[in-house]
Amino acid sequence: MISEKKETKLREFVNEINDSRFVKIVNRALENWKLYNPEKEWIGVSIIQMPLAENSGNTRYKIIPVKKINNIYYNCCLMGASMIGMNVNYSILIDSIKKTYNINDDEIYGITAGFDQMKMEGEYKSSNFYKWSYHISEIIFS
Repeated sequence: MISEKKETKLREFVNEINDSRFVKIVNRALENWKLYNPEKEWIGVSIIQMPLAENSGNTRYKIIPVKKINNIYYNCCLMGASMIGMNVNYSILIDSIKKTYNINDDEIYGITAGFDQMKMEGEYKSSNFYKWSYHISEIIFS
């Protein structure tokens, strides 16, 4: 969970971003971070197959938070938090993220590396997804 002050700072920052895909990711993560704590270097989610009765014969999957012992949930990163509770058609998380938010592998890597505050060089360091995620991480973990 993040403080109200940090959430306000994050929402102000996100309002300046002109990429609706990234804005959707952050807004969904902020909603889920009301229940789960943000965490670097840990996605914090798992994919389970939904019972056939719920999906009318089509294979569907649900993204859920990973539990530790005694039903206490692990924390989750920006990408993981943006996917909690989603029903998807793919059993591989990266494919589900790409289809849900219409982003590619490089953009996913930029989000992940930026939020984890990894020191990058070259094109990744200059990508907006990396810079925006890095700044979000700075706000959250300051």
